[in-house]
Amino acid sequence: MPNQKQNGEWRPRPRDLVAAAGLLTRVPVPPRYSSISPDCAWAWPAVGAALGIATGIVAEISILVGMSEFMASALAIAFLVAATGALHEDGIADSADGLGGGGTADQRLKIMRDSRIGAFGAVAIVVLFLGRWSAIADLAGSHSVVYALAATCAVSRAVMAAAMHLVPPARNDGLAATMGAPCRNAVIFCIALAGVISAACFGWNAIPLLAFSGAAAVPVCWLAFHRIGGQTGDILGAAQQCSEIAALIFLAAVL
Repeated sequence: MPNQKQNGEWRPRPRDLVAAAGLLTRVPVPPRYSSISPDCAWAWPAVGAALGIATGIVAEISILVGMSEFMASALAIAFLVAATGALHEDGIADSADGLGGGGTADQRLKIMRDSRIGAFGAVAIVVLFLGRWSAIADLAGSHSVVYALAATCAVSRAVMAAAMHLVPPARNDGLAATMGAPCRNAVIFCIALAGVISAACFGWNAIPLLAFSGAAAVPVCWLAFHRIGGQTGDILGAAQQCSEIAALIFLAAVL
């Protein structure tokens, strides 16, 4: 699929939604969508919102059948991880191992490519899962979990697109490098779409929600730039996870 930036134009296309779903979820898509333009990133918040709504419904149904908020939260997380194939969770585990170890950038990148999880990765997964589990449980108790997950899953994927645009790739191969960075207009549209989804869910609270979510990704991107020279697919996944959890914690505190 040609990159729309090379044609000197950009516009959102319906097929980008299918391509984005194929990239970010385990939903099967036709083979013709397997070659992904980076500018389909505008659709990532829409896919995130759909994931969030489905995950929130799992939590609500779990509560309706008599489960506790914490059990409902655990089932919701399990559903979300299964729906995405643990794509972003794998990214944060690999990022924690790579950025936390190695003496050089090349060594850190090599560690990040290792499929085994080390101590840093294991700790990162446990801590972040506990944070997400607690926040979703609090939101499930207030019956706002569907809106919260729709907004946070949308915003965190917009943050991932922004990071992909702003931070250069750390290596010449891998998904982030071969896919390329989305163009500026696609990223602006992406952030605006995430803002509209958040505003539809929480009104003016969308503004601090976007701020908290975006701020949570800054340390990840800064550390990646200084430790390995830029971003990789794993770093983008780590940025998404940190953004999503920060947004969930914010909503759990204010709702």
